Amino acid sequence: MPRPRIFCFAVIVIGLLLVSCTAQNKADNPSASKPTSASGTVGVQDGDNSTVMVADIKVSAKISSENVRPGQRLKVTLNVLNTASQVRELTFNTGQKYDLLIKEKEGRNVWRWSAGKMFSQMIETVRLGPGKSVSYEAEWPGTGSLERPLKPGTYTVTANITANDLRDKELTFKLSVAE
Repeated sequence: MPRPRIFCFAVIVIGLLLVSCTAQNKADNPSASKPTSASGTVGVQDGDNSTVMVADIKVSAKISSENVRPGQRLKVTLNVLNTASQVRELTFNTGQKYDLLIKEKEGRNVWRWSAGKMFSQMIETVRLGPGKSVSYEAEWPGTGSLERPLKPGTYTVTANITANDLRDKELTFKLSVAE
């Protein structure tokens, strides 16, 4: 077979595999593309902590401060706890385990942790024993997507775990950027 035919054949096979994987993912998790109601999506915020329960899994997030200066870094810690008496599994479709989003008061996105990052394209399962947890830590550099410090004002920090059953469960915080 001449080289152009091999190349075309390889491109077609890869394309079919991608389409097949996407269709299978939607069939396995039909609710993944459907938004849930606000009462089931947004966590309960208590100061600089936020928590949401999904079945026997408790997801909580903590921010290092609710008040920052322009350009000041902010640390976000996410924790996933299995409150059940048996092992629970978290399935991730990629190497990405969490995401953070900073929005202006008007709702416009100004920064996303995962923007510009590449993640392994591999399904991974994290097993949590009874009472066991896993934590993830991320840092917001204090800037918008254009690497400039944010203007003073009120922003919303949204954090979520990207496992299949948890990806639409958002933990939110108000953040004040003061001069």
